[in-house]
Amino acid sequence: MPPTIVHVTTVPQSLIFLRGQVSYMKHRGFALHAMSSPGAQLTAFGRAHDVPVHPVEMPRKISPGADLVALKHMIARLRALSPDLVHAHTPKGGLLGMIAATAAGVPRRIYHMRGLPLMTATGTKRALLTWTERVSCALA
Repeated sequence: MPPTIVHVTTVPQSLIFLRGQVSYMKHRGFALHAMSSPGAQLTAFGRAHDVPVHPVEMPRKISPGADLVALKHMIARLRALSPDLVHAHTPKGGLLGMIAATAAGVPRRIYHMRGLPLMTATGTKRALLTWTERVSCALA
């Protein structure tokens, strides 16, 4: 059975970061999956690259209730897939992806920092965003 990697992004537009990597990894025997917010772009990515996609609604803004729902769905999906590695991208995708992968017992976790909204944030919001980045990094 080939090693399985699940890529997690908050929104499917960010899957552009994987351009070139998908065919390279698949050619070398990896099974790739993508997990992101649902929509036509996620579906198109899956079709274009012949990769299974797993839609999970992840609002980009800070939304604790919706984030907990997303986290629950992500943990369940990762437990079902039992991947060898989760590679999360983007701040929200990184936080939820790293928490879900840890809770699901995924043995290898990578957080690839792409975009830092905390750089323009101030006050309490900046402190919260700094804390989330630290959590993501600690769990990777």
